[in-house]
Amino acid sequence: MEQIIVEEEINERIDSYLSKKLDFSRSKVVKMLDTCILVNGNKVKNSYIVKENDLIQIDEYIEDEMIAIP
Repeated sequence: MEQIIVEEEINERIDSYLSKKLDFSRSKVVKMLDTCILVNGNKVKNSYIVKENDLIQIDEYIEDEMIAIP
């Protein structure tokens, strides 16, 4: 589990903030918010505004595999 403590006032949506911080696409972060990201122990929507002293916890994310059917 990775933990991020926000040290300054960001005034930015969590999907945008984590996309930059983790170098992931915003769409991937949105999927992760549904399954493996908590802020201060709670699930949040992608529109959540990151605040100073927020504790962001990220569990391992397992992507769905796409199977091509000929």
